[in-house]
Amino acid sequence: SKEYLESQMKELDIVSGHYEILPSVIVSPLQPSRPFGKPDSKLLEIWNLLKKSGLDVDLVYAPRAFETIFDLWDHYAEDTSNSLSEEGRFISAEETCVLYVHTGGLEGVESMLARYKRAGLTSNA
Repeated sequence: SKEYLESQMKELDIVSGHYEILPSVIVSPLQPSRPFGKPDSKLLEIWNLLKKSGLDVDLVYAPRAFETIFDLWDHYAEDTSNSLSEEGRFISAEETCVLYVHTGGLEGVESMLARYKRAGLTSNA
C-alpha cells in the first residue's frame, strides 16, 4: 500500500542521515486491480514497448510501474496544471521529474515469458 511504502522510506531516511527528502509514491486510480504476477495482455504490451525502446526490464514489476506512469501522463497531459506533488496534489508538468529505478529481475524474464505462453498471450518463450 501507499502508506506502507511511505513508512518504509521514512524508516530508511532516519537510518541514513534523516534528510527528510522523500520521493512521492504514485498510485494511479486508473488501473484495474490484478492478481500479483498473473500474466496480463496489457502488461505484456507495455513490456514489449519498453523492450523495443531499448529498455530491458523484468516482466513482473516494471510493466506495472510504467503502466502507472503512462496512465498518469495520459490522464493529465491535457491540463499542464495537473502533475503529482509530494503532498499528493498536482503541480505543473514543467516542475515534474519522474525517476524510474531499475531493480533487476531480468533473470526471471524467461520463466515469465513461458507463463505468458502457457496462458496463450504470446508465442515467444
